[in-house]
Amino acid sequence: MRRRRVIMSGMLIVVGLLVQAGVSASATTADETEITLITQALIASGVEPGSEQLESERLAIQQALTETVWRVGTGKPSYRRAYKLQRVLHRNYLKSYDITVDNVGRVAQDGTYNCLSGVLFFGLAAERLGFDTRVIEYPGHLLLELDVRGGPVLIETTSPFGFDVSPSRLLSYGSASSFGRGWLVMPPESSWSVPLSAAVGFTWLNRAWRTFERGNVAEAVAFVDRAAEHVPDLAERVEAAPRLLARAFAKEYDAGRFDSAYRIATLQARLDPRPITTQDRVLAAAQKRIEQLCAAGFPAKAAAIREELDGIHFEPVALALFDRTVSPAIISAAVRLDEWGVAEEYVRRHAASEPDAVERERLRAWVESRRDEKSPLCSGLRR
Repeated sequence: MRRRRVIMSGMLIVVGLLVQAGVSASATTADETEITLITQALIASGVEPGSEQLESERLAIQQALTETVWRVGTGKPSYRRAYKLQRVLHRNYLKSYDITVDNVGRVAQDGTYNCLSGVLFFGLAAERLGFDTRVIEYPGHLLLELDVRGGPVLIETTSPFGFDVSPSRLLSYGSASSFGRGWLVMPPESSWSVPLSAAVGFTWLNRAWRTFERGNVAEAVAFVDRAAEHVPDLAERVEAAPRLLARAFAKEYDAGRFDSAYRIATLQARLDPRPITTQDRVLAAAQKRIEQLCAAGFPAKAAAIREELDGIHFEPVALALFDRTVSPAIISAAVRLDEWGVAEEYVRRHAASEPDAVERERLRAWVESRRDEKSPLCSGLRR
């Protein structure tokens, strides 16, 4: 047994050396496509173009892919080999889920991933093995589809039990499945199939949101533009893109930065020539007012504005995404003022709108811990 481990380790070292020595020597078209996709994904996640880090992470990913292919073995792209690939990846690479990790380089580095980087790494390995791949996008979540003999196989990459899952078992309003980390509360018709290369666009879009939340509006808008280069019909099919642009426009316009607002509006028009709906304007204005009231220490008034929206017809996806955005602000303000009824209600609303089970539990646990800290019994024990 020990000798077998030594032999395997030696073979993996040889595999790694072959990757580093030969990947650029006589690359085939498939090799070049893979190199381009990995490089673009790393840059989209924030790795500096042309840097040593970019080259190092790209080589590490390709070495990990080569090792994965070696572990799975040669053969036709069959159902059994797809299942073996899923087992190999979760045993060796997809180890620790973190919703913030879009960088596929982290999969090779320490096994940390989210649905986006997991789908990309899994898809790259599958294509090395001869499978045709598609990314299945739901609002807030990605799955991978492999074309095997006998039909498509849907894979939830965030779970070791997510092989060949059925949409009917995944999708239900208001209830989460037990399969994986990011779980869906969207109807099947909200899904959308795109090529694996679209993962680069989703990486830019995630980066745009994080940049926007840090207050850098201009850079966030530029990242949305980059996302549109990789995802066909981005603004029409991916609700998060026009929602970010609508918020960015409102922020710049209200601040009197009209030149920036104009540039955002022209980008909106170019990505989606349809007029901005009343829904978008109402949600943008409501979010602004809720944020103001929370900052001023009036969580109950902020909650009242959200509850007024229950009397207006919105697309379920749009309202779920709105709740996911504003609920944490209302909860935080309510906890600061010991308004636990408001906090509990918006923990519930957030749970109904957040597809990621880890994030739902993290917010609920934080509220419970703050309540415990402020309880008279805990205060008496500390004294």
